[in-house]
Amino acid sequence: MADKSMLPPIKPPTPGGGGVKKYTPPESLNMKTGPQDTPTLGMKHDGPITIDGKAVTGKPVSRDPIVKK
Repeated sequence: MADKSMLPPIKPPTPGGGGVKKYTPPESLNMKTGPQDTPTLGMKHDGPITIDGKAVTGKPVSRDPIVKK
């Protein structure tokens, strides 16, 4: 029965989580508009890198820098 009492308090935090999801939509738009978001994804952003992680030339920039280093 104690579990049922804990369920009500757990519901209030649920709405708060929704706020975090609202930030996700704006982020995806930023990723497409500016490569600045690329580094946030954890990808190596040397310059013109797409969301796929491939440079505008079509070469894997993530591997290029690692091989050259």
